[in-house]
Amino acid sequence: MVNLRKLGKALIASNADEVEPSASSNVVTERRPPYRHDRTAASEPTENILASLPYHLVRDESTRGCSNFERVGLRRGYTSHGPITNEEPYGLNLVHHAEKHNIDLIFVHGLGGSSYKTWSWNRDIDYFWPEWLLSDPHLASSRIFTFGYNANLKGPSSNLNINEFAKDLLTRMMTFSGGPMPSPNIGTNPIVFVAHSMGGLIVKRAFILARSDDKYSKIVSQVHGMLFLSTPHKGSNYAHTLNNILKAAPSSSQKIYVSELELNSTSLQDINEQFRTMCGDLTLVSFYESLKTAIGPGIKRFIVEKDSGMLGYPQETSSSLNADHHTVCKFKTQEDPNYIDVRDMLKWMTSKLDLSAEVTSQQRPSIVNHMKRLEEILGIQESPSHDFNLYRSEAFEGSCRWVTKKSSFLEWTQPSGNAPKIYWMTGPPATGKSTVAAFVADYLQSAFLESNCQYHFVRSAHQFKRTASYCLRSIAFQFALSNESFRSRLMAMNEESGITFRSEKFTLVWEKLFVGLMFKIPFSGPLFWVIDALDESESPSTLVNLFRNIQSLYPIRIFLTSRVNQELSTILRSSSEMIIHEKLLSTDTLPDIKAFIHGVVDSALPCSNQFREDMVNQVLAKSSGSFLWVKLALNTLKDSWHTEEDVRRALHDVPLGMESLYTKMIAGVLDHQPRLRNMALKMLSWVACAFRPLRLAELEVALSAQFGDFVSLENTVVQICGYFVRVENSRILLIHATARQFLFNRATRTAIIGFHQGHEDIALKCLDFLSDDKWRLVFAQTSGGGSIFERIKKPPLATFEDEHPFLWYSLENWAYHISHVSSDSRAPVHALVTFLKRHCLSWIHAIALSGDLQHVVRASRYLKVFLRRRRRKAHQALDLESLSNAKNENLELIRHWAADLIRIVGKFGTNLADTPNSIYRLVPPFCPKGSQIWQDYSQLSGNSLSVEGVSSANWDDCLARLNVGEDETASKILCTGPLFLTLIGSSGTIVVWHAETCTEARRMVHGEWVTLMTANKSGTLVASAGLHTFRVWDIKAGTELYRLPKRSHARTMAISFGLTDTELLVGRDDFSISCLGLASQEDKRICVAKDSTDDDGTCPRLMVFSPDVNKVAVACRGKPVLVWDVTSAPSQQPRKCIRTEDRDRDQGDAWNAPEIVSWQPDGSSILILYQDTTIVEWQFLEDEQNEYSHIQAREMIVSPDGNYLLTSDVHGSLSIWTFPKFNLLYRLHYDELVRDLAFSPDGQRFYDTRGSMCNVWEPDALVRPDEMEQDDTSSNSELSNVSDPVFSLDDNNRSQITALACDAANKYYACGNDEGVVYLHEMTQGRRIRKCFAHSSTVSVISLAWSISGRYLVSGDDSGRVIAKRLESKEAGKWAVYPTFDIRISETVTQFLFHPKEHALLISTPSTDRIWNLKRKEELCRRRWPLQLGRRWITHPLQDDVLLWVDPEKVFKYRWMTLDCLSNAPEPGETTHTASAAASPMKKPILAETSSQPREEAERVNWISRTKNRRYVVFEILPDPGHSRARSTQGMRIELLSTSSLDDDVPGAIVRRSLTDLAKNVARLIGSYQDRIIFLDQQCWICTWAIDTDCSKYKRHFFLPRDWLSPSTLQLAVLNSHGTFLCPKNGEVAIVKNGVKL
Repeated sequence: MVNLRKLGKALIASNADEVEPSASSNVVTERRPPYRHDRTAASEPTENILASLPYHLVRDESTRGCSNFERVGLRRGYTSHGPITNEEPYGLNLVHHAEKHNIDLIFVHGLGGSSYKTWSWNRDIDYFWPEWLLSDPHLASSRIFTFGYNANLKGPSSNLNINEFAKDLLTRMMTFSGGPMPSPNIGTNPIVFVAHSMGGLIVKRAFILARSDDKYSKIVSQVHGMLFLSTPHKGSNYAHTLNNILKAAPSSSQKIYVSELELNSTSLQDINEQFRTMCGDLTLVSFYESLKTAIGPGIKRFIVEKDSGMLGYPQETSSSLNADHHTVCKFKTQEDPNYIDVRDMLKWMTSKLDLSAEVTSQQRPSIVNHMKRLEEILGIQESPSHDFNLYRSEAFEGSCRWVTKKSSFLEWTQPSGNAPKIYWMTGPPATGKSTVAAFVADYLQSAFLESNCQYHFVRSAHQFKRTASYCLRSIAFQFALSNESFRSRLMAMNEESGITFRSEKFTLVWEKLFVGLMFKIPFSGPLFWVIDALDESESPSTLVNLFRNIQSLYPIRIFLTSRVNQELSTILRSSSEMIIHEKLLSTDTLPDIKAFIHGVVDSALPCSNQFREDMVNQVLAKSSGSFLWVKLALNTLKDSWHTEEDVRRALHDVPLGMESLYTKMIAGVLDHQPRLRNMALKMLSWVACAFRPLRLAELEVALSAQFGDFVSLENTVVQICGYFVRVENSRILLIHATARQFLFNRATRTAIIGFHQGHEDIALKCLDFLSDDKWRLVFAQTSGGGSIFERIKKPPLATFEDEHPFLWYSLENWAYHISHVSSDSRAPVHALVTFLKRHCLSWIHAIALSGDLQHVVRASRYLKVFLRRRRRKAHQALDLESLSNAKNENLELIRHWAADLIRIVGKFGTNLADTPNSIYRLVPPFCPKGSQIWQDYSQLSGNSLSVEGVSSANWDDCLARLNVGEDETASKILCTGPLFLTLIGSSGTIVVWHAETCTEARRMVHGEWVTLMTANKSGTLVASAGLHTFRVWDIKAGTELYRLPKRSHARTMAISFGLTDTELLVGRDDFSISCLGLASQEDKRICVAKDSTDDDGTCPRLMVFSPDVNKVAVACRGKPVLVWDVTSAPSQQPRKCIRTEDRDRDQGDAWNAPEIVSWQPDGSSILILYQDTTIVEWQFLEDEQNEYSHIQAREMIVSPDGNYLLTSDVHGSLSIWTFPKFNLLYRLHYDELVRDLAFSPDGQRFYDTRGSMCNVWEPDALVRPDEMEQDDTSSNSELSNVSDPVFSLDDNNRSQITALACDAANKYYACGNDEGVVYLHEMTQGRRIRKCFAHSSTVSVISLAWSISGRYLVSGDDSGRVIAKRLESKEAGKWAVYPTFDIRISETVTQFLFHPKEHALLISTPSTDRIWNLKRKEELCRRRWPLQLGRRWITHPLQDDVLLWVDPEKVFKYRWMTLDCLSNAPEPGETTHTASAAASPMKKPILAETSSQPREEAERVNWISRTKNRRYVVFEILPDPGHSRARSTQGMRIELLSTSSLDDDVPGAIVRRSLTDLAKNVARLIGSYQDRIIFLDQQCWICTWAIDTDCSKYKRHFFLPRDWLSPSTLQLAVLNSHGTFLCPKNGEVAIVKNGVKL
């Protein structure tokens, strides 16, 4: 036995660099911890930040003033506590100052070390080796520091830890001032750290802290490298033993910082988890010890094992030093090989720096910022290197190298030649495939460049990592970090369009990022992707199909690992020419397994060599090539390693195979006493069912209510769960995917864990946790400010994570677990109903605060899965009628909520992201009254806002109805994502719309008849084909980039961007296919797609390029459809699609005529719509056909993901069909013919064009639950993908509102429609009272005015007819209508204006103004103007008998009843007096100040009003397009006219003020209210601005739903004098009351 006290002293000595610590280091005062030393600091914190420093950084006031710089016993130098003395100093110590230094070297000692002796041989400072570096020319310009801190092992206990030491280091670096000698601040030159042992952990923690704190940004931007000397990155086996000895020793006590060094401690896992995500651009070097350290008499051990001494990161360089833990940082001479290795490594690290570049400090923060921005754009939730480092660290030196010796692997890695794209390694489960994948990725990054290889590890425990979308986004993220060109283009795309890919489908990610960007970027050398565990992904075949069809400017090779299942076997058989299939054999891994067993056995069993060899061979013989079996078997054997006989017996009892071993392991779990058994099973259930690996803190909250508080949950889990789980970076997860299958397996035995019951337990816990009234208060106190990206990266609720660890998991995943509960369980239904009716809004509030509203959409999908499974269960049991009424009502409520959640995000998502707390007051009133959210929440106390007048009780599938222009026809439509485009072919105008708000962005005019347009894959460019030219446009800027003349007289039939965006492929009606170089304007013919056997001179009816532009489909009337390979030789024979009924026809016979051809997105098949409405799906490679005659289509288009077919019939009704069997999913009945169709890139919305209208549709049927239904061991019948079709009716026959006027009493409003009728409505509910009068049914009422008294109502239509009526209110709300006059004029009316006394009416048209006497019913005068001057009239605010003429330039005064100018008119006009009024003599005009803004086109005053206090006239000026019904507000100006400046005695003094700053925030001006201007801002909020205040200080009141934002209706919206807002909506008028409160 070794004496414990002696061993303790030896351990302490082995971990301390001093034999006897200096006396000063143990001085204890009440003011500070003992490690502080009483000296003045060179980097003294200034007074203004001293108060904010942690207490342990504040030094004694009595030490101020000591600043002598003298030569003392140690050597010349200056410390952060003053001049160096014989006592070891703490803080930052300047050892060497160079006048022209170009790099800072900072040395940080380890546990028990000191600032000088740690770096000195035998602790003799005469051997202080950092000074030796100055003799090397490459390092002579270095400035050298050491950092000292109190990490002594002796002495009393301390609450300091690694984090506190790191903060001290950062503070000293930030406040370093150079001491008495001038020296630049730290952060002006590159920094390299050299750290021993625990010092490396302090350096890493300091780097992490600095990266998250802006005040250290200058310092952290200059950190370029770290050199670690025996740093225990993963901890040490001896830290725990050391701390126990310290606790027992009389002169020492337990230390927190020693506890943190324990193997895989939580602190180390946290440091490693964060550091690996931040260190991508650092140069990292790790030296590890190769000699054992004496820890007691006759006892030697490695203090830091090799595995712990290396980070295992791709960019790390690692090597051993011939030294133990103590001497790894000390060298006897400059000829010491260890010193030479360290010195040369420092030279190599500094040689990688451009020390002459002055922009280094500016460049590095941009890399950091770019990485954060990319994470936000791509939705990266965890660093891709996390899994890579995990699996790479599991491998030991020399393992997996057999892969690189396989000839097939070497062939695959060749960048040139015809090597197959895919290397696919398959093998049984648990045979080390993930470790092989990590090794291959590491090998490829070493053999080529790190930027040449990206990887993704699919993990069954992480649901988000299983998706194809996340896999692609992870690869794109890694490539963007290393490729400047791709990164800049991706970020530019985001900045220009606002598009992000956090929640997008894989098809959109692939099209935009890979096909549209990555594959078109020049790249040196091959690109390698390593994808592990493909079989565990949600859609393995999808990924393989994408990879098989890659076309890029450089070779791309993909390395896949998976188990083999039926789906993957089919792919392997069908793609043998593109795939190298390598089976992972036991003979491949046998040497690695044997080496692993040897390593474990040799280090654990000090037995004879023969016994260890026998044990290794027995374990190896039983392993069957399974690494996992070996690991678990060795773990189970550890409990029996007492005698050799015990080991032999235990080894004999280890069962063969994973199933048997799992059975033995679970038997051990079930043998626990009942309470522990129940606890272990509950833990296994939570871990197996969780959406993602749970954090220990989350699981503790979840289980504490049942089992009480845990002393150490991590220890409990490890002890009672029988090796089924492991703790990784404070997260708990199953040991392997096969363990989950074992626990849930019901095939041959009773499941250990009930799948449905496990999910039910978690679902109920989540709902119970969220169903607490406190959350609304908690969330209400949380700021939702900042950009959406800021809130995604650091959600406001993150501050509550420590206090409420389970909050985030329950918020994001309750619905996932609900979707997997048993179909006949009632408890979840009741809990869910309670949650939805009482707490759903607070949940939406929290999700909105997080910035990712897709969680709400996913919850809706999961609820649909839940309902579908219950419905199927009831159908299978034929027991629908037996369900209780209450239960039916509950399920119906849940169904309504599932629909509401999708609609809420679709219609209010932008507003919720901007203002999360609007979910309570603003969202429910704007929802249909039949929706569940309106019924449950619209009547909340304190919510006075109400919406009336809309008759529909259900959600409207139509998001917007847009008019491209009067008498125009929208012939084509396409969508690029954030924007969609409509083509007016006759004028060649491309109208660009914002997809988010459905508002017009700009117009691009080709200037000739345009027949075709197409966009590039990334959605940034559009090409248009006119009669004489091709043009390419920048969609975002609206600018023309290229113009190419048509050099052929043949008609253009098809255009598409080529493999790059610098070329266009053109198909013509002479069958030629050409490639146009945009820059060179070269027209190069590629091929002629004409069958040589056809010589009848017919022209193609249609030509359609495939998505990869390698093929083209050509169809002629009466001929079969042909598919040509554009890249093949001219002599090729095309593939022909001959329908079954046409096979017997002769060549000259007329065949069924094809009308439309649509390619599947993967290019594997095409859909052909024939004239008889039959659709043929043609797999042209196999020449297989499927005919479908039930669709009855006239137009059709395939969705971007290939899942849906959208069709329209001859009546205009729209239908959506699901592949592959074309089952009807959705049908919308509509009665107008469709010209073109388009899907949005995400497939959640579609568009159609009908005449001049473009309709935007967003039915919730497109948000399908099918893709959320994952294999949960349920029966196949439960997983049917057939949904009941949804039928919708759009009332497009309803007359649209075209004019609107309100009474002054807030009781009634009148509206005119596009059928020429004027109706009267009451304001309370919007109920129609009566028809007032009618114009012709073929015209639209475009002008309407109601006098203040309510006696007169006048309207004008678009044919020039004007009707005036006198109204009289009768009893019981009835009205009488009497004629006043009915006239027809030659122009349409632009304005009606009543005299304040209502005896006269001004009728204004573009060229003429008339005054009518309403009492005598006759025209008083008429004034004709020679020019259309864009004027608007208003009664003088202070003089009732004076009219003000306001145009974009000037203001004039006129007499009300005679239109006599009280100043000179702008042009002499012809005045006709039809009554007794006499003309007045002309006078000089009263001119207003004109705007200084240049105006190159005609303008008009679109709207004018005065404020209630009569101090101002407000008017809006817009560009004049030449007709009165223009709706665009581009170029809008808002101006104020001060009424005090209208004094006749001050000619020329009228003041017009342009509100330029306010106009920047205005999307559409609504009017004036009280003494404020009211408008719709750019985020669609109704806002008011108090005149004469800061233009940025306007007040938001409420927002408008997206389906209210049609330009044609918004121009009619009005806010009356009582604050009631009226807005036409699909033939009705929506009335918003109590929305504007000043």
